[in-house]
Amino acid sequence: MASRRGGLRRAARIAALGLAGALVLVVVLVFVALRYARSSGGRERLRGWVVDLVRQRLPGFQLGAIRGDYLGSLVLEDLTLRDRHGGEAIQIAAVRLHYDLTGLLRHHLRIEALVLERPRVVLRGVRGSGSNLGQLALPPPAHAAARKAEAWEWPEWTVELKQLRIDHGSFVDQRAASGVSVHGLSLRAAARLNQGELELRIDQLRARVRLAGPREWEVALKAPLRLRRGKRLDGHLSVQIAGLPAGLARIELVVAGALDHLRLNTQANLGPAGSLGLEGWVDVLSERARYQLGLSLHQLRPAMLVAGLPELRLDLRADARGAGVPLQPNSVLALRLELARGEVMGLAVDRCTLVGRLSGSRWVVERLDLRSRGLRAHATGRGTLERIEAELQANVPDLSRLPLPGKALDLAGALQLHAKVSGRFGGELTADLGGSLRGLRLANARVAHLELGAKLGGLPTQPHGRLTLTARALRWADPPLHLDHLRATVEGRRREGRADLVARGLLGGSAAVHAAWRDHGSQQARLVATVDGLQPAKWPRLSARLVAVAQRRWIQASLIARLPGTASRLQVEAALPITFTPGAFVPVLAARRSARVEAQLAALDLHLLRRLGLSTAPVGGRLGLRARLEGPLTGPRLNAEVELQDGRFAAFAGVKARAAVTLDDRLSLEVDATQGGSRLLHLRGDLELASTDALKLGVDPLGRLGHAPLQLRLESGRVALQQLAKLDPSLARLGGHARLVLSAGGQLFRPRGDLELLLERGRLDRLQLGDLRLAVQLRSAPTTASTAATLLLERGGRALLRGRGSLARSVEALNSTLHRPRCEDFLATTGGWPRSRAARSPAG
Repeated sequence: MASRRGGLRRAARIAALGLAGALVLVVVLVFVALRYARSSGGRERLRGWVVDLVRQRLPGFQLGAIRGDYLGSLVLEDLTLRDRHGGEAIQIAAVRLHYDLTGLLRHHLRIEALVLERPRVVLRGVRGSGSNLGQLALPPPAHAAARKAEAWEWPEWTVELKQLRIDHGSFVDQRAASGVSVHGLSLRAAARLNQGELELRIDQLRARVRLAGPREWEVALKAPLRLRRGKRLDGHLSVQIAGLPAGLARIELVVAGALDHLRLNTQANLGPAGSLGLEGWVDVLSERARYQLGLSLHQLRPAMLVAGLPELRLDLRADARGAGVPLQPNSVLALRLELARGEVMGLAVDRCTLVGRLSGSRWVVERLDLRSRGLRAHATGRGTLERIEAELQANVPDLSRLPLPGKALDLAGALQLHAKVSGRFGGELTADLGGSLRGLRLANARVAHLELGAKLGGLPTQPHGRLTLTARALRWADPPLHLDHLRATVEGRRREGRADLVARGLLGGSAAVHAAWRDHGSQQARLVATVDGLQPAKWPRLSARLVAVAQRRWIQASLIARLPGTASRLQVEAALPITFTPGAFVPVLAARRSARVEAQLAALDLHLLRRLGLSTAPVGGRLGLRARLEGPLTGPRLNAEVELQDGRFAAFAGVKARAAVTLDDRLSLEVDATQGGSRLLHLRGDLELASTDALKLGVDPLGRLGHAPLQLRLESGRVALQQLAKLDPSLARLGGHARLVLSAGGQLFRPRGDLELLLERGRLDRLQLGDLRLAVQLRSAPTTASTAATLLLERGGRALLRGRGSLARSVEALNSTLHRPRCEDFLATTGGWPRSRAARSPAG
């Protein structure tokens, strides 16, 4: 027995020595490991191990350095998480963790402080859908995804976080449609987990929020929350938002109940911008997150919350019931929205009801009813996020009751409208529209009946289809105009189209226009316009037809116009050079290329001048015209001939006249007028021109034509002075016959002229004057700047009067005085002299 006891004592002593040695060895190993981990090499090796471990699920993870003593503090510096494209998604300057490990044996972990310094989150859109934050982690392995998640039992641990702090945090949403950013984020919070019961207390959360504009909001939040064993949540959240156009806003949120039926109650007081209420329940434990919520808005004005939004005023009730995150696969959402009263940009809405559902990415609008004081609308639709099929019907019994913005629009009538739209969002849409208006009144216009129809495709980038407009009994008050029937049709495809317009009862006649165009390698267009029996204002009835064809580099046009019931007729043929500028539909004239225009006017009755108010003198006769224009539009050649038959003017009747004009490098004019076989007038003149003088005379024609060679001769027939008394009663005292001969040469600035007036058997009242001859000569000195004139009056070869005069300044000098640059500028801009100068000088 004694030997056995001694053996046991030796074994116990050996075991105690071995345990003590093992403990010493563990302590030594831990001490050596800590010493190594605190060295620069050990920290770098530990950093690489952590990076490799995290990158198994987060491939974009980066870590700059690891600091701390590992027993009571740990610091992670320069944490970065990049997305799949290498862009920065999450960045934290430093994560500081201070903890107490002495209570681990008692299942108690105490964290004194967890500090995140300058965290930054950047949200970007990705091709297709989603964001970069949703693609940071790799999908789990196939075997892990197939295995069902077991129920998680809360550990019997106590974890106490004394202080959670975030300093200078920021969030930026770089998606184009959002523009949301958060800066200056500051958080002070604490948490405690005790045997499955979580308590979270947010003492302070402050941030500056900016939504797509320069205005910033100051947000402050407080929230005590308690989560009991992951099954029940109770809490109260209070938010204050400053910087809104409406002033300070307060939001209170209360949550209570089990997580599979968590009750929510939210009240928001937005001041003058209205109020908001949200109540219902959500199931956050189920895989599809079931929910049933009700939202109510009272006098909500979003424009007072976010600058730039349209002016709205809403009283609204919305009920939503469903499961899953909307738009995600297997999600379901049923929605009913009722707008009891609202105002949108001045348009008052009495009631609007929307009933629809959303299954995954497929949506259905079962009913959309809109009622305003003068409007009834009904719409249905279905589709996905890529396609749409919708139908709309609208009825407005009285447009005058429709509460349109502004009071300047005078609108009345009844409207019926229906439309169908189908196609792809962001692609091609097809629309079928139809509508009618009865008793339309718009400002000064009245329309008894108006119909509109359209079948369009390729919207909005490459529209094609057919558009039809029909109107009956159109009337305009100012200017007074009446139209019995109007029909317009436009039809087009990708590179060609046509348009037709028919109007009847227009100014007592009818009109029709047909246009067609195409672009298959070369642009072509054709226009045909016809009017028949039109009688505008004081004009007689008019009929005309215009045909114009534009192809490649030319426009071929033909115009025929006539006055029904008369022999009057106008015919014009033209070939005009054109050019199409890139991207332009309408061509422009090419002024430097040759053009051709021929015009002929036959038997125009000059009584029309008095009828139109263009002449007060008693004129008559039939006028004919033939003209031809050729060459570049900058300097064309013109040949024109005018004939007058049976002309009547004051005392002259039965006058025949002919005038011929030629414009090329010289201006030639020849006029002959006869009465009863006797010559009344003969005029012939020539003036040499430069190539551009005819088109660039401006306000100083003498300055441009003054040096051109001039030849002019005017001869009148033997005219009885008694005939001239009908032109001016004061000439009734004269008697006899007169004849005039005028010849001129030289230049306008250096003229040479002779004037001879012969009076046969002249008398003044009872005084017999006999035969008189008046001769006037005008000469310019070739070497000086003077102009001299002589006058001779003789009777029977005997001189009665002689006269001589001279002008020391030339005609050119006088012209330069009258057309100084300041004077030309004044005439070009105002068109006349100032009133003050005209008042001082009647001749001004």
